[in-house]
Amino acid sequence: MGHKPWLAMVVAGTAVVAACGEPATENVAPPSSTTSITTGNSSAAAPIEAVVAWVDVMCAVEKLTLWNPPPPVKATGLKEADRVAVVGYLTDGYTAFSQAKTSLDGLGPAPVSHGDELVTATRTAVGKMADKFGEYVQEARTFPAPDFGAPYRLAQDDVASYTVGETLGELARQNPTVAAAQKQARRC
Repeated sequence: MGHKPWLAMVVAGTAVVAACGEPATENVAPPSSTTSITTGNSSAAAPIEAVVAWVDVMCAVEKLTLWNPPPPVKATGLKEADRVAVVGYLTDGYTAFSQAKTSLDGLGPAPVSHGDELVTATRTAVGKMADKFGEYVQEARTFPAPDFGAPYRLAQDDVASYTVGETLGELARQNPTVAAAQKQARRC
């Protein structure tokens, strides 16, 4: 009975796809066992699958941090009847930024050069936004009308001026492996 390398590739590819949470029926090419990159953080080679998985999480986080729905009510002249909409808006922001931070808490070490710095900067920025939104939710729940509009306006200003610094897109422009991984990552 002859050795069937294509069967080993299919089995290995299915295992990697299953480990990444992708259905095995998607059109995903099996990874090559020889495809790897060298990171700037070590001399060890990182498999492209690790880069794709890391980029996938970073893309999901960036989408969460782009949370900026239209405000449900005007920020001026608020009445008690507007409180539910304001608290809902602020709670949604808190949830988005908290989920982004939680996603980053277990991410690392990065399989690419400068990846750990990007994760740290993003985690710090989203953590600050989550903390602010948590405070805004409490203030909007407890401040009397129309004063609960103050944290609402501050939240809108914070969202408008939110920045992390370097983004995954900038890292991809500097690193062709990250750019290639963005094309393969399902949440990019």
